[in-house]
Amino acid sequence: MNTSESSNESLTPSDALNSAAAIDARSRRKGRWPAWVWLLLGATMPVHLIGSPLVPDGWPRIVVGFLPLVVAVIGILYSARQRATSRLTARLVWPVTAGYVLLTFAALLLQNFVVPEGEVTGLVLSGLLPAIPCCYGAWRVLSE
Repeated sequence: MNTSESSNESLTPSDALNSAAAIDARSRRKGRWPAWVWLLLGATMPVHLIGSPLVPDGWPRIVVGFLPLVVAVIGILYSARQRATSRLTARLVWPVTAGYVLLTFAALLLQNFVVPEGEVTGLVLSGLLPAIPCCYGAWRVLSE
């Protein structure tokens, strides 16, 4: 405990309220990390799904192929170090994750079995599917 002169002074109600508001804002800011991870996943998976068939062989295809894996590993490592989440985030984690996984598989199935080879519109639209739950979850958390 701090025993300096400043600790002997009493806190005015307005100072206490300002201090509580600052702590609340800091904890809300720290609790928004899943939204940024979801936005990152929502951006990298479409790049992977759309870019894989379009990029030439060689190192660009390797980069596009490993991009979602690298982002997922970084997101897992980052999330393991975080402690703060909100109730809304805790409620959204499983629906966003399930939607992301299901729509990723749907996009892969569409691209492999439904969309004709060389059709860019179907490729782009199916590639954007996994971004929907990620963007929705990020929007909900960041707008809280």
